[in-house]
Amino acid sequence: MGYTYVLYLDVLIALLAANFLFDYLLLWATGEVSGNFSNKKRLSLGALLGALYFLLVYFARLEFIPGYGYLRFPVTILAVGGGMIWVAFRPQTWRKFLSLLGFFVGIGLVAGGAGVATAYVTGDGMSPNPIWGTLMAIAAILLIAELGWGVVHRRLWEKVYYVPIEIGIGGRKTRINALVDTGNRLRDPLTGRAVVVVELKHLAEIIPVPLYTALAKFSDDFGQIDSLL
Repeated sequence: MGYTYVLYLDVLIALLAANFLFDYLLLWATGEVSGNFSNKKRLSLGALLGALYFLLVYFARLEFIPGYGYLRFPVTILAVGGGMIWVAFRPQTWRKFLSLLGFFVGIGLVAGGAGVATAYVTGDGMSPNPIWGTLMAIAAILLIAELGWGVVHRRLWEKVYYVPIEIGIGGRKTRINALVDTGNRLRDPLTGRAVVVVELKHLAEIIPVPLYTALAKFSDDFGQIDSLL
């Protein structure tokens, strides 16, 4: 005797959105903790690949399409994760790729495990609660990143204590982000004006090439700067 399964489109869209958000944050956390930063577009494309994989597994589990067993093979799951890493970060070496994949899998396993456990604990009998499971998985990603690497704290710090400034020399201008800290109390002893400490590399586009080259050679031996005067 056959059976009929009712597919609610709104539920499917909600599940896809939750999966996309989870994958996006997972890729974001992977980049943050490994120091391999990406942009929102690439992270979104990587998360979209993960959402498409989820959709295939979802339909295969309901027997709308074949291949559920193959889709759930660990090798297949690892390959999809590797594809997401490549799309999101475009690593140039195998070493960097494997490092990113290791962070991705490690954070994903812990966060996913926390989400699944929460879903069943808050569910009704054998029916897990996907909403609470997803929320816990997302919270776990942020918590892991913060406890291990201070990612959330660092991002909040950058939003609050970094301000854009514009530096101009001889008609040329450049914009950089300046950190608001104790250095802002520095004053020029002759004019009394505030002093901003800037790394030389940030001035490469606005100072004359000979001066930049000479300053770069001096390194920490500031006594040689007198030869430029």
